[in-house]
Amino acid sequence: MDLHPALAETAGRQRGIVHRHQLYAVGVTRAQLRWQLGRDWQAVLPGVVALFTGRLDHEQRLIAAWLYAGSDATITGIEAARRHGIRYLPPPGTVHLFVNERRKSRRAGFAVVRASTRVDPSSRMLAGLRCASPARAVVDAAPFLPGPRAVEAVVLQVVQRRLATLPTLRHELERAPNRSSLALRAGVIAAEAGVWSAPEADCLRLLRSSQVLPEILPNATLKDSCGVLLPTPDFWIQDVGLGVQIHSREHHTEGEDFDNTLDDDGTLTAAGATILGITPAQLTKNPLRHLRRVEATYLSLRTEGRQHSIQVVRIASA
Repeated sequence: MDLHPALAETAGRQRGIVHRHQLYAVGVTRAQLRWQLGRDWQAVLPGVVALFTGRLDHEQRLIAAWLYAGSDATITGIEAARRHGIRYLPPPGTVHLFVNERRKSRRAGFAVVRASTRVDPSSRMLAGLRCASPARAVVDAAPFLPGPRAVEAVVLQVVQRRLATLPTLRHELERAPNRSSLALRAGVIAAEAGVWSAPEADCLRLLRSSQVLPEILPNATLKDSCGVLLPTPDFWIQDVGLGVQIHSREHHTEGEDFDNTLDDDGTLTAAGATILGITPAQLTKNPLRHLRRVEATYLSLRTEGRQHSIQVVRIASA
């Protein structure tokens, strides 16, 4: 059937997905709707119609779920986090949304709608759909992420990219149900320690487990004897000028970051630092071996009375 101009405009904006009330509003009758379903159109969720046949893509699923939940609904969890540009998330699947407490919780197909007393004043429209704030999205996503380390990685990513502050995350954490709260708290604690990625968090826990090493400074700001700022090592031991770097292409967000990290190692070495590089794979495969390597290097530098003129300007805090 030929589409009414207003319906054609709505369908174009909504990627071919409409609610039945939008159809009725332009004069499509229930009989016409029944006739089209199974021929040229398809029902994808209760009350939601695709004006085409075949599979929906990711964006169309989000639109369908939002229309099913109602225009006052907010997408949250993994899909809201993905819309904020957060990476390292599971493949698209169930779309979680919340509505105000006066509405009913319900689910159908790939959409889950929860009535919630937790208002989110920082929710926003992203590409035409209302999405939870990054902090709320991450807290709601946590129970559906594949394990505590994945939760920690997402929390650290949000803080490093300044999508949410630590106080905001803590506020959402205190208001949320208890599911995955331990993993969320671990991520917040790691961010408060100044680390920027899950591999860094793993390494910091390893280094701080040592009975040999002194205070470990994550991502400390350094300067040389002339007052010139130096590259920031992932971890720094001030008394002997020892830095530990996590060398990982995966956890550098820009294509040139990894090469720049290697250049930074050379700059720090030229300023008098000793730099040890460790990859995430090495940490996972044999963490104690690399802890012993750092300890041995530290003891060797201390025994020889290694002197340097590098100063700590600021200790990282999120």
